Amino acid sequence: MATLRIDCVDSIGDLRGANECTETSITVIGRVAAIRDDAGITMNGAPYDIGYHQNSFEVSKSLQPALFLFENKDLSILQTAAITSAKLYVTSPFGITRTATFYTLTSKPEIRGGYIVITDVEDQKHIREAHMTQLSVMQQGNVFYTLNEAGAQEKIEIDLTSYLDVVQNLSSKGLKIMSSQPGYTAWYGIMAASNLRPYIEIEYEVPDTSPRASPVSPVSTIVNGDQPVTFTWNYSQPNSMPQSHFQIQQYVGSAWQNIVGKTAGTQTEYTAPANTFAAGQRQWRIMVWCQNGAIASEWSDPAYIIVQIQPKAPTITSAGTTPSPTFTWQAAQQQGYEIKLGDYTTGTVYGTEKSWTYPGVLPDGNITFSIRTQSQQGVWSPWSSTETYISNTPSGTLTLSVQARDNAVTLTWAGSFSSYRVYRDGACIAQVTGLQFTDYLSAGKCTYQVYGMLQNGNYTPSISITEIVRPKCAVISDVENISWVPLRLRSGSRPSRSDQIAPQVSLVHYQGRSLPVPYMPGFMDVSHTFNFTLDRPETYKALQALAGKVVVLKHRRERFIGVLTGISAEKTRMADVSFSITETDYKEGPENA
Repeated sequence: MATLRIDCVDSIGDLRGANECTETSITVIGRVAAIRDDAGITMNGAPYDIGYHQNSFEVSKSLQPALFLFENKDLSILQTAAITSAKLYVTSPFGITRTATFYTLTSKPEIRGGYIVITDVEDQKHIREAHMTQLSVMQQGNVFYTLNEAGAQEKIEIDLTSYLDVVQNLSSKGLKIMSSQPGYTAWYGIMAASNLRPYIEIEYEVPDTSPRASPVSPVSTIVNGDQPVTFTWNYSQPNSMPQSHFQIQQYVGSAWQNIVGKTAGTQTEYTAPANTFAAGQRQWRIMVWCQNGAIASEWSDPAYIIVQIQPKAPTITSAGTTPSPTFTWQAAQQQGYEIKLGDYTTGTVYGTEKSWTYPGVLPDGNITFSIRTQSQQGVWSPWSSTETYISNTPSGTLTLSVQARDNAVTLTWAGSFSSYRVYRDGACIAQVTGLQFTDYLSAGKCTYQVYGMLQNGNYTPSISITEIVRPKCAVISDVENISWVPLRLRSGSRPSRSDQIAPQVSLVHYQGRSLPVPYMPGFMDVSHTFNFTLDRPETYKALQALAGKVVVLKHRRERFIGVLTGISAEKTRMADVSFSITETDYKEGPENA
């Protein structure tokens, strides 16, 4: 068994003993006004109940009703549940010896505030806060009960179990009580004292089956915790009773906590504000009620989500100014970072370190350093940027000599530095700690320079020296383990080379278009086919051993680096061979140089 109580939320009533006043003045014409005060008012030492006045300068001598408004509650149980009892309870503020008539209203009254001016027997005017309602509404109604007598403060019980339409009208439109007893026309004031307010109680059988709810969204997905989160769920009840309340919780630490407490509503969605969840894996669940919150479901099974919250942009705390500058920063939730320095980018670097040194050497001038960090959930922060001015301060001397020999160039130098960076045509091809380096991958005219690196990030450059590398014949070798295989001859003619360049293009046909549309991702295949004659079996075997490897081939003043993809040969006394090299993106020098 369950009970639904519907309380009075507003009322307006007539003055009792008001014939002792000599004059009233109403501030709003065309309305009915009354003083709002639970305790009543006192004039010339006499207490008066609170009520309303008609639009005139004299107190109404007619018998006026009291009006009452009730809570607006879901009364679907009147149609869906077994009602065992429906009763209206009222309390008379004083004894009744004549008839009091109870009405349902035909439309809901509007009660508004105003003022009245009361002139007492000593011609003193008193301004009182008052309230008013529409005369047209007050004068209408349908009788549903008549009371013949009641004692003062007596609680009156009116059984409406067989008149549920009256209960519906009382809840939605209101109650009017009219007393025919002279001098005692008021039942309640504005607002009626809490112990005098009428109320309705409905008792009904609770269904055997409770409502059910299950999460719909978000479920098993990623949620942006920086934004509001909308929860949706499915609601069902075997007797089709509508949902009346809901409650949502999330699991925090070791306990469930409310996202929203028990809340009235038939909707099956709720939007929680941003930052409701902390980052990480989270759970939420839903409980629902029907019959005005009397019958609850079980808690739903928890729904799991991953909450991602964007970290704040890191704070750059220092920016170096040397050619190999060091930068530091502070960041919360960092599990990785990405750095841009001019045109250079690190890509994603995983780690919590908050210091980074550029692995190369920058020219003098302004450059912009940018960094963003990544949280454990893989969410990137906004970028932070700062500009710094790079200025090299050399110290000490560095002398350089260069000699081309045996298909390579050997560089030697003198100096006292922590390490040395070797440059060919402006690009760093090596970083060493010794005083010598051999460049096996050069071809043609090349300009060399060496930087002596200082501990403070500055460097001292050598002079630039140009050398020409011109092999006597074509040579080929494994690029990582230099051992040259000579390619000297071609039977009947000179050794030859043909080139093939093949950009990657996708051709897509569309309905209504006779010709395809090209899509070009920017990738390209470049290959070279060479023809030689090998006069020695060991030379042919050495060439065969390079198949499928990344090789370097020098031919005249050109250099080719790529994969040796195929060899074909015609053998007589000597081997006429043809092979192809497909170029690859081969990086010389130290990583990230």
